[in-house]
Amino acid sequence: MITKEKIKEYFEQEIENQGKLMELLYRDKKLLNEERFGDFATELLQRAKKAYLGSMAFGMMFFMLGSMYLINLYLFNTSSFGSFDVHLGYAYILLSFTGAIFSTKEYYGIRGSMTLLLNLLEADKEAEPDITPELETA
Repeated sequence: MITKEKIKEYFEQEIENQGKLMELLYRDKKLLNEERFGDFATELLQRAKKAYLGSMAFGMMFFMLGSMYLINLYLFNTSSFGSFDVHLGYAYILLSFTGAIFSTKEYYGIRGSMTLLLNLLEADKEAEPDITPELETA
């Protein structure tokens, strides 16, 4: 269905187009050169999932930090808080939302393309059904 040369060309074009965003590790390049595309896709999916969960944890941390700044300011209204603390609290919350949006976009982009690659490889492995039924003689 799809040739290995086309898959290699696709990854070479993606690396050229995305530049620093799609830097591959040495073992990733080794898997691509050995034409072990299934292993490459599953490894990249696992690494993307770990990075996504880590960035979401940092996003939650920044959101909680920003919330603590704003809660301390508005609930306790101490005189030690100034306008800098208000801006810092909002900046932390904005940073958490921005991180969540970009990491989600990147994760689902990688997940979609690698899932498609795995489905294409599985479709190649399946035997094509024989669509010519045998004629019965009566």
